[in-house]
Amino acid sequence: MSVALETLATLGADWPSKSEPEEAAGRVYDMLVYLRRCYGPTPQEAIASDEMDTAAVAITDIITRVPLDVLVRLSRKAKLPVPLSHWCISLALRARYGDNYRFHLRHVRGARGSFDVMADDVVVASLAQLGANIYRTHFADDVLTVEAQVAPPFLFNDDELSMHWVAWQTVTPAVDTGEYAGYHLFGHVFAKGRYLRLRTDVPPEYPKTTITLRAELRVDGVVATASMLFGYRGASHLAKVRGLRWVRGNFAFRADNRAIAVTRIRISQRVKNEVLVNLAVVARVLNRKTPRRHLKAVVVRSLYWLTKSRWDRKNIWLLHDKMYSASDCGEYMYWYLQKNRPEITAVY
Repeated sequence: MSVALETLATLGADWPSKSEPEEAAGRVYDMLVYLRRCYGPTPQEAIASDEMDTAAVAITDIITRVPLDVLVRLSRKAKLPVPLSHWCISLALRARYGDNYRFHLRHVRGARGSFDVMADDVVVASLAQLGANIYRTHFADDVLTVEAQVAPPFLFNDDELSMHWVAWQTVTPAVDTGEYAGYHLFGHVFAKGRYLRLRTDVPPEYPKTTITLRAELRVDGVVATASMLFGYRGASHLAKVRGLRWVRGNFAFRADNRAIAVTRIRISQRVKNEVLVNLAVVARVLNRKTPRRHLKAVVVRSLYWLTKSRWDRKNIWLLHDKMYSASDCGEYMYWYLQKNRPEITAVY
C-alpha cells in the first residue's frame, strides 16, 4: 500500500461519534487540505495507477460522514481548486444517488444573476465558478490563437452547458481541439476535461477589446451566462511575467482573472513595456540568492533587441538532445537540415 493510501486510511480510522461533529469536520478538513497538496502534476505524494479506484472509495467514505453543506463549506475553507472541489462533491452525491446523481440537481438563479446548482437544498456550485486555464497564446500574420483547458462539468449536464468566446463584439462558439485535458490527483488522471480554441483575424486597425470565454447554461427555456475564471499556465506568453503586457504587432495583451485585455500600442509604449520587463527581472535578481541566471536573462533579452533587425526574418530552427539519455534525434535532424535544407538556419 502506498503512503497516500495509508494516510487516507488513517484519516478514515477511529471515526468520531455523531455527538462530536466538530471533530468530524476537522478530520474532513484535514483530508481536503491533503488532497489539495496532492493535486496537480507535481503532487506531494503519489500512488500507483491501479490504486486510484481504492483512493476514490476511501475519499468517498470520509466525505460522506459529514452533511453536504458542511462538505461544501470545508471545501471553500480548504481553498480547493474548483475542479477538485466539484469532484469531491460529485463523489458524495454519487454515493447517495448513484451514477444518475445529476437528475437530483436543480438550478436556481443566484443573488447576482448567475445560476446556482443545488442538491438537498444546498448550493453546491455556481456557473460563475467555472474556470479555464489559458495554456497557449499565439499571434502571427494578424491571426490570434488562444487555447484553453476546461475541466469536466461534474455538477452540470453536458447537454445544457455550452461555451463560446467573446471578442470584438463577436460571439464565436468554442472549438474543441479533439484533445483531452487531464486533471491529476496523486500523480494520476482522476478526470478528463477538454481543450477549446479561439482563432480569429485581428487586422492592425482593430480597436481595443477584452477576450472572454463564457459558459452558457440552458435550463427549461431559461438562459444564463457567466464569464469563466482564467488561470494561466507557464506555456502562455501572458504568464511569463505576471502583471506585464505581452506585446505582438500593434497590440498588447494583458492577463486578467476573467478576461484577456487587448489594447492598441504605439512604439513608445513598446519601449516602456520592455523597460518594465527588464526591471521586473532585475527585481527578481535582487530577491534571489543566486542572481546570476536572472542577470543573464536581462543581458540576453537586451542582445535580442539589439540583433533583432538582423535575425528576425531568418528561418532559424533550434535543435537539442537530452543530456541524460542517448537520444540523438536532434543531432541527426541538424545534419539532415545542413545537407538538404540550406534555406533553414539550423542551430544545435
